[in-house]
Amino acid sequence: MPRLLFSFFLLTIFTIFAPLTHCGKAVLSGGELEATNAAVYSAFIELSTAKTGGQYIGVLTSGNTWETAETVATPIARRLQKTYGATKAEFLPLHLNNGNSCTDPAFVEKIKQMTGMYFSGGDTDLYVNCFYKSGQPTEALKTMQEMYRADKLAIMGSSAGTLILQTTPMLKVYDSWQSLTYGSSY
Repeated sequence: MPRLLFSFFLLTIFTIFAPLTHCGKAVLSGGELEATNAAVYSAFIELSTAKTGGQYIGVLTSGNTWETAETVATPIARRLQKTYGATKAEFLPLHLNNGNSCTDPAFVEKIKQMTGMYFSGGDTDLYVNCFYKSGQPTEALKTMQEMYRADKLAIMGSSAGTLILQTTPMLKVYDSWQSLTYGSSY
């Protein structure tokens, strides 16, 4: 079943990046991405390499608190640098108490410096609530879409980070068989 789910993830089209006419570089993986999965992390680092030769990767994890998000994202950022050779990687917090980060000009400026953006797990609703306000994309989302379209930003998603990059929700909180058989309307 995990291979089937992974195949469905690979066949999806991005929600956040759906309006694009040109697709940039993306790496999608299912949940349970192991820290030792060199092939996946190395591919992302390679795709994130700027024309200047370096990589600056933002690691987004949504959590109910800043501490929860940091606990997940900081080790990923360290791993991308120390184990897989990224020039720089850092945690970009998304959490319930930071719902305005996607409208913060400083957050948008930070995104503009990135060559890669890794959406790891967490709460999909927090991702959506951050990147859309009143049904409209925030400046942070628009900036990422423009950079992705211009092939200046590689995207990686794992677990909930892959789920939010789809056109339509593939699974809801049901077990996999019912969701795959009946779709998200089940």
